[in-house]
Amino acid sequence: MFDGFILAVVPSPSSFMASFPLPSTFFRCPPLSRTDEFLLQQFAEQASLDLVHYSQLEHGPVTWTLLEDDHDVQVFVGQDPTAPPRVINYISSTQVHATIDEVARLFQTETPHEYATYRRNFAKDIIDGALLYTLAQSSEANPRHFVGVRWMVVGSPVPAVIKHRDFCSIEGRYDFDLNGKRGWLRCFKSIELAACPDLEPTLGLVRGRYHRVGFVFVESDRPGVLQVTQLMQLYTGGHLPSWLQRFSAKRRARSIKHIEMFVRQNRMALMILSDAILVDKTSRRRCFLCQHKFGPFRMKWSCQQCGEVLILVLSLYTYFEFGQDFARV
Repeated sequence: MFDGFILAVVPSPSSFMASFPLPSTFFRCPPLSRTDEFLLQQFAEQASLDLVHYSQLEHGPVTWTLLEDDHDVQVFVGQDPTAPPRVINYISSTQVHATIDEVARLFQTETPHEYATYRRNFAKDIIDGALLYTLAQSSEANPRHFVGVRWMVVGSPVPAVIKHRDFCSIEGRYDFDLNGKRGWLRCFKSIELAACPDLEPTLGLVRGRYHRVGFVFVESDRPGVLQVTQLMQLYTGGHLPSWLQRFSAKRRARSIKHIEMFVRQNRMALMILSDAILVDKTSRRRCFLCQHKFGPFRMKWSCQQCGEVLILVLSLYTYFEFGQDFARV
C-alpha cells in the first residue's frame, strides 16, 4: 500500500483518445481549500526530508550496492525493507562544478517553455505533463522554492506492446542545511487526486507511483563543487518486464552526468552579445585572431561572445539554447 496523500476533489468527466500532448483543458482542477493546501505543503515538506535521509549512500536506511562506475558517475541498486512491494530502488551520484543557483535554474518548470527545456535535457521519455496546482512559488526571499502538483506521462519504447505510464505527484523544491553545508533539492512523491483519476480506462495509461524520487545537491569540501545524488524509488505499475524497469531506471540515473554541461551552456548564454553591438563585418579586413586576410576560403564570422569578426574555420562551434533560438559561437 502506498502512503501517498489522498485528496478528494471534484473529478473531471473529460475523456479523449490517447493522443499526446493532451489539450490544456483536459484536467479540471477546482480551487483547493486552505486546509487542503496546508496538508499538501506539509506532505511535500515531509517528502523532502525523506529524500535527503534516504539519499545517503553510507550509514543510511537503504543498503546500496555499486552497479556501475562510468566517467565519474556511480549508479547503485538498493534494498529498502521499508518500501512497498515491487518498488525498484536506484540511486546515482556524481560531482559537478556549479553553484546551487545554477543547478536550481535547470529545474525550473513552471512555464511550458521551461518544462519543455527540462524534458529535453533530463527526461526525454516524458511525452506529456501538466502542472495541476501551484501551492508555493519562489519569492525574493526564497528564490529557489516551489511546491506544486504535477501530472506526467512516461512514454513506452514499444507502446503497441507496453502501455505508457503516468504519475500524479507532489513536487517540492527546497533549500536546506546538512551538517553545516548548504543544499537544495527537488523531490516527487505520488498523491491521489479525484481531479487526476486513473486514466487507464479512457487513455490506456497505467498509473505508476513515486515512492521517493528526486535530486539532492549539497556543497562539497571543494569550493564551487556540488555533490549530487539522484534517488529513484518507484513502482511502475502493471506488469512491466523487470529488464525494462532496470534499463529505464539506469538510463534516468545516468542523466545526472549532463548537469554540468547544461550549467556551462547557461553560463555561455549569459555572455551572448546582441547583433546591435557586434563589430560590423565590413569594417574588418583581417581575422581578429590570426590576422589573416579574409577571402573566398576565409569567410567572415561574427563571434557572439567577444563581438569581433573571425575566420569561420577558427570559430568555436558550440550550439546551445538561447531563449527560443540556438546560437553558435
